[in-house]
Amino acid sequence: MSSPVNYKGLCAYQCNKQDRAYIYEGRHGGDIVHFSSDDPTIAIVTTNDGKIKLRNECFTRQGPFIVMRQEIPGNETHSLYACRKDANYDANNDIRILHFSPWRVLCNYPTICDVCIGVDFQATRALIDDCGKGSPVNYKGMCAFSCNKQDRSYLREGEEGGDFTHFSSEDPTLLIATNNGTVKRINECYIRQGHFLAVRQEIPGNDTHSLYACRKDAFHNPSNDIRILHMSPFKVFPNNPTLCDVCIGIDLQETRALIDIAVVECAIGK
Repeated sequence: MSSPVNYKGLCAYQCNKQDRAYIYEGRHGGDIVHFSSDDPTIAIVTTNDGKIKLRNECFTRQGPFIVMRQEIPGNETHSLYACRKDANYDANNDIRILHFSPWRVLCNYPTICDVCIGVDFQATRALIDDCGKGSPVNYKGMCAFSCNKQDRSYLREGEEGGDFTHFSSEDPTLLIATNNGTVKRINECYIRQGHFLAVRQEIPGNDTHSLYACRKDAFHNPSNDIRILHMSPFKVFPNNPTLCDVCIGIDLQETRALIDIAVVECAIGK
């Protein structure tokens, strides 16, 4: 990258974030965080119709900690500052887990220790790469299934009558299970962290509770033709449980193989 010209912030976001857009998991309406190499010091948050909501400047970085700044219009002595800590991300940087503190008004040019005090991380949020499709519109779930599953259908091993699990890039937050073409259930991606995934099913007519279950990816081959999952039963929870509420680690009662339908058809000569 050549010398910066008119860059807004005082530091640059990581190179592995630049020229990428992430779905802001947990935000209703599909907020998107954009990082651009045109100005690598700025993160722009937009709504699903492209309207800019926030501009977060990179103020200072040290290790996994980043201090971000927002201007206060008309105020030349104070700004809003918040701390972000990268907690985890996968090898391809498709999923990033962040801890973040609330925004606070501080005198301009605080130190990183003034902002990142270590005791006020109030929320954890996942950023999911949108797989290059642009801003989502009317996505149902709160996170996206992994990009390597999208636009694929899997035979659910052990199911009688030919159940299939479908992942579509049209709405990467949904998993649709069918039997002979009839929809049996729709599972929403609720939250992902590492190998664990909480999925949600609506309870018709119930606005306060839903069905939630835990899924753990145990194995997949390099081409993702075969996937082995551990699964817990669906249980009723008040809406918006945490991942730890759903994935308690002792009730993964079932192990199931998903086999790409293209592999099955090839094996039987279709």
